[in-house]
Amino acid sequence: SPLSVTEGRQLIDKLLGPGNGVAGTLKKGVVARAEGNPFYAEEIVRMLLDHQVILRKNGRLHVISRAAEILDEIPGTIRSLILARLDQLSEGPRRTLQKAAVLGTSFPIRLLWGINGTTPDDVATHLKVLEERQFLVPSSFGAERGYAFRHTLVQQTVYNTLLKRDRQKIHQQAAAAIEKGNLGFQQERVEALAYHYAEGVKPTKAVPYLITAAENAARRGAHEITIQHLRQAWSLMGASPKDWDEQRLHVAICLGEALKLVGEYAETRRLLEGAIERMGHPDPAESPEQLSLRIKGIRELADVQAREGRL
Repeated sequence: SPLSVTEGRQLIDKLLGPGNGVAGTLKKGVVARAEGNPFYAEEIVRMLLDHQVILRKNGRLHVISRAAEILDEIPGTIRSLILARLDQLSEGPRRTLQKAAVLGTSFPIRLLWGINGTTPDDVATHLKVLEERQFLVPSSFGAERGYAFRHTLVQQTVYNTLLKRDRQKIHQQAAAAIEKGNLGFQQERVEALAYHYAEGVKPTKAVPYLITAAENAARRGAHEITIQHLRQAWSLMGASPKDWDEQRLHVAICLGEALKLVGEYAETRRLLEGAIERMGHPDPAESPEQLSLRIKGIRELADVQAREGRL
């Protein structure tokens, strides 16, 4: 729920410090403009700081004469305000921030080096500016030094400023850098590769990583996450019957198993029956892997029928 006027004033006092007269009038204007939204209030203050119309000297707030004019010009929505602040950045920091947004709400600095196309020193300079402007905050990323966006909405808004083809290119670069650099823990690495390849130029490269991520989630008993990964892999592999290869059969049977565990029996039965039908009659030349897959499909189908009472 929105902050009360009193709470809004307390927040602005915390952000800006003491100040009466012109400063007090400006703070009241910020409270009124924010309408109880604390994140919007923070972004208004950051915008005023970006324009250097409010300064803190000796612990007190000093207001430049243009501050009220700038406050009146501030956009009326948070997203518009974030975009206005983004436009205030010079080309280098803005481009670095856009690439960081593709990496997610938090990211290791080393990964940003791998996709930025500039030197580590340039990246460090840009990150310092972005930290001073309060777009990013330092954050550990496992054993890596990293950064995080101050708010998910900032990351989403900046991400959406990129054209789709540019986003896809950066996602592809990120996936290649993760594979090459072996960043993060193994489980996080697999999920990051699945995400970036799925959003990249060649989405089908995400399929093996989505399958591995689904298997990891299944071992943790995270059935909904397992289903989400397998559905995405299924979608990326294509829906044409001619696309039914051993990998697709494997995904269908694993997805059926996960759906069974959350009670989606009808969809489970449809998937498993389709997979078993595609396998055809048993062949003495089947590999051990194919035979194991066939047995698993039949066993899962029998189990779901038993759960439905179709003994």
